[in-house]
Amino acid sequence: MKKLVFSAVKSMVFVLVATFANAESYYISGTISNLTVTTVGIMIMVSGGLPDNCVGSPWGWMLIKQENTALTAVVLASWVKGSTQGTFYTSAAVSSRYCTVNQFDPAG
Repeated sequence: MKKLVFSAVKSMVFVLVATFANAESYYISGTISNLTVTTVGIMIMVSGGLPDNCVGSPWGWMLIKQENTALTAVVLASWVKGSTQGTFYTSAAVSSRYCTVNQFDPAG
């Protein structure tokens, strides 16, 4: 019985460790350190760097597409307010060289 419980606990720990090890492949927490606006949307740099799926994005920029109006509005409002800390969820670059931000979770 002890062996079965130990095995079950070991398996649960392995699953949790594997989950957390991959958690940062698509998001980054930090502060917006730079922002620029282009014809295709807003581009931001985050103090924490780039998530794994954004490696190769030129100069550390991440794109928020113009058509994502709610996301654009919240990021711009946060920038103006000076409340630029949060977590940025991303998708790897597909049609452009830049990875795209698809969610922003502002800190408190």
